[in-house]
Amino acid sequence: MTVAVRDIGRVLVTGAQGFLGSALVVFLRAAGADVLATDVTGGDRSCDVTRFDAVDRLMREDHFDTVFHCGAVSGPMVLADRPLEI
Repeated sequence: MTVAVRDIGRVLVTGAQGFLGSALVVFLRAAGADVLATDVTGGDRSCDVTRFDAVDRLMREDHFDTVFHCGAVSGPMVLADRPLEI
């Protein structure tokens, strides 16, 4: 089997403080990737991916060749009072 390989360039990882996102950021940086880690709680830059204006501003302020979207609500208990946002 042949697997295609490409340069991923500048990388954006959303949800970078979470379980999957944090592991991905560590892996990518260890591999030498240029990564911007974002999360609602921090990271390199704070960004709430549920807010269109915040995502739009992030994408306009920087250039990314690859986006790994790992941002998510981890369970219904997190937004129990706002179920439509899950």
